[in-house]
Amino acid sequence: MKGILKYIGVFSATLALLILLLVLSCTIPQKKIYENSRLSAEFMTKNETDFYNPLLSEEKFVIHNYADAIWLSIAYSIDSEHPLKSALEGKYYNEFGDRLYNINFYRDTIEQNKEANTEYYRYWHGTILFLRPLLTKFTYMDIRYMNVLLLTGLCFALIILLQQKLGMRAAVIFAAAIVSVGFYAVPYCIEYVPMFYIMFISSIAVLFLKDKKKIPYLFLITGICSNFFDFLTVETITLCVPLVLHFYELYRKGKIKDFKNSLKYFIKLCTLWLGGYLFTWMSKWLIASIVLKRNVMTNVMESVSQRTVGKVQETPLLKQLINALIYNIRGLFPFNLTQNTTGTVILFLAVLFVLFAVWFLYRKKKLEEVSKVFFIIALIPYLRYLVMSNHSYAHYWFTFRAQISSIMAVLLAVTVNIDKDLLKKEVKLKLLRRNPK
Repeated sequence: MKGILKYIGVFSATLALLILLLVLSCTIPQKKIYENSRLSAEFMTKNETDFYNPLLSEEKFVIHNYADAIWLSIAYSIDSEHPLKSALEGKYYNEFGDRLYNINFYRDTIEQNKEANTEYYRYWHGTILFLRPLLTKFTYMDIRYMNVLLLTGLCFALIILLQQKLGMRAAVIFAAAIVSVGFYAVPYCIEYVPMFYIMFISSIAVLFLKDKKKIPYLFLITGICSNFFDFLTVETITLCVPLVLHFYELYRKGKIKDFKNSLKYFIKLCTLWLGGYLFTWMSKWLIASIVLKRNVMTNVMESVSQRTVGKVQETPLLKQLINALIYNIRGLFPFNLTQNTTGTVILFLAVLFVLFAVWFLYRKKKLEEVSKVFFIIALIPYLRYLVMSNHSYAHYWFTFRAQISSIMAVLLAVTVNIDKDLLKKEVKLKLLRRNPK
């Protein structure tokens, strides 16, 4: 009971702090962000589109201005005299019956002083906590470049830290996973960056925390922040990447004794992250219902139903489930080299076969217990794709990046079970055969 009360206290304090910071950012007068908002809208409408792709042959480079324009419009439309109410409503201007052309509506909001008429209260939209202060000094384009510098810096910092604390294997595997999910496009879209910031920071924190008893609190806080700042993108990376690194660190320190206890600890951390994520979301609906004096649950439940099993363009549910998996897998390198479903499936199976062959030929006599945990972590993104098949199918061109943790988990699971001595012996034999002298 004492432990539960501590978790409740941490949840309440973290959420209260985030709400306070959000409300404070909403007190900034609109006139303070007018000029940079105008310049941002002007640039977007003249140079880009709602679904902007500077490399038309590379699907993973799609910049989701459709969502960015909504956030920028919400940030601009905030009523600074009623900051809490306005933050909870999340209102922006959009002509009824037409959800496209958000960047044009964003421009009209500023240039024609259009009144916000569309509510988007099912999310916290916590990113406007940073957007509004930044827009007092910078444009949307400036914020993009800042994200390039900061996210790239965090990425390299984590790779260096991994090499120092967990060895070259972990660093190389993480770098390979980052490249495979097309990380280079992430900083250019505000919608994409929150989960990567949280993932990097949480991963670094996992490795730096000396008191491992604080790890569960870290996962709880990570789940809270993930929901508060996310727009339903790749939220699982903030859970799975730190999980992979944490269990690999425990393995290297010889603390993974048996699968049963490891599984219990794994479930505990997942439960805390998921609890933080879900209760933060439900808190938004509860607080919004109280402050706005209306029942927001009807709209929320309709959205939940749509994003799970709702049909995409009248696609049969079974086909939607299958394509939700295949399309997301095709986003990864090297599977993105194929242009059709058959090619993706064949290449995917070929890669799995090679990994299995390497493991089978050079495996240790006894399977490392941590690899079982890694395989479970690897499945989490795919479970998410199936549970939210509508969303994963419709937005595969950014949801595919959740597989960064699957790549890491599978490669670590395979490599920790390879007998190095056996592999070295095989390599020496092959060299001797080629050069008998």
